[in-house]
Amino acid sequence: MPLSSGAHGGERCVPLRMRSSRENSGVDDSLVSHFKHGPTLVTLLRSATGRDRGSGRPRAPVGSRAVAAQRSGVRRASSPGVGRTGVSPVIRPTSGLSTARKTWLRGLASKSFGPLGLQIEPAYHGLAAHRRASLANLGITRVVDVGANVGQYAGALRRAGYAGDIVSFEANPAAARRLQLAAAGDRRWRIESMALGPEPGSTKLHVTVDSLSTSLLAPTADTQYAFMIEAPESVVVEVRTLDSFLLTKDKAPTLLKLDVQGYELEVLRGASKTLEEVAAVECELSLVPLYEGQALIEDVVGHLRAAGFRPVCFPRGFTDPTSHEVIQVDGLFLRDEG
Repeated sequence: MPLSSGAHGGERCVPLRMRSSRENSGVDDSLVSHFKHGPTLVTLLRSATGRDRGSGRPRAPVGSRAVAAQRSGVRRASSPGVGRTGVSPVIRPTSGLSTARKTWLRGLASKSFGPLGLQIEPAYHGLAAHRRASLANLGITRVVDVGANVGQYAGALRRAGYAGDIVSFEANPAAARRLQLAAAGDRRWRIESMALGPEPGSTKLHVTVDSLSTSLLAPTADTQYAFMIEAPESVVVEVRTLDSFLLTKDKAPTLLKLDVQGYELEVLRGASKTLEEVAAVECELSLVPLYEGQALIEDVVGHLRAAGFRPVCFPRGFTDPTSHEVIQVDGLFLRDEG
C-alpha cells in the first residue's frame, strides 16, 4: 500500500512534510482563533526566509550585510545577475538557508502545527528523496513497476522528472484499463495487464473493495481493515514470471519496484535472472501477516540479501491508527558491489 501512494500510507515528499501524531484529536476554539486572527504561518515563514509578498523574490533580513550590499549596488563576484528565475544577485534562494535558520523554521512550524496533532519532518527522510538520489546516482534508465494499480507510482516518477522507460504490470483488469489511460501518449511507458509469480499459469485474483489491497493471496480471515474486505466479484488472471519478459537483456540500469500485497517474494522467485542485472529494488514489506501465506519482512530482506542487495532505507509506511504499530514499510535496496 505505501508504495502506490494511495490512501493507506502513501508517501509524498514536500519540503516540510506533516504527519498525524494522534488520531481523532479535537481542536479547541482558542486554537481556531489563533490561526484565524493571529499572524499566519505563511506570513512568518515568508518573513523568515526573506521572500517578498508580491514577487516571490528573496528579500534580505533587516540589518544584514546583504541589505547593505543591495543598497550600495555591490554584487558578489560569484553571484549571477537577476534572470528568468527572479533570484537576487545577492540573496540566495531559500534552499541556501543556514542550518540555524532551518532549525528555527522547523521549530516554528512544530509549535504551530503541534496542537493539531501534526509533526514536521525533513523531506530527505522520505522514500521519494532516497528514490530520486538512487535514480540519479545509478543512472537508472528503466523502471519495472510491478503492482502498478492505476499508475500512481509511474506518475510520481514522471512528475519528479524521470524521463526513462517504465514497464508497468497490473493484474487487476479494471485497474489495468485505467492504467492504460494514464499511460496514453507516453511512448516510454509500457503496460502489461497480467500477474507475475514464481511460475507461469493462471490463478484467482482476490479483488478487494479498495483496489490498492487486491492480491493473489486471500486477506487473512481476521483482518480488521475495511479496505481489505473482498469484493463480491472475483477474476481469474494469467500469471507469468518476470524473467520470461527478458527486460534486462540489454543490461540497461534498472530499478525494480514491487508492491503486490504480500506476493513480493513469489514474484522475486520468478525473477532470479532479472535480479542479476537490476541495480536497485524498491519493495513493500509487511511486519505482520495481512494475507494468507504471505512472506514477512525478514523473508524478503533475506532473499534480496542472498541475491546481492543491501537495504539502504526503510521509511515509515502504514501504521495502525489504533495500536500505533507499524504494519508495513517500504524498503529500498541497492546492489552490494563490495
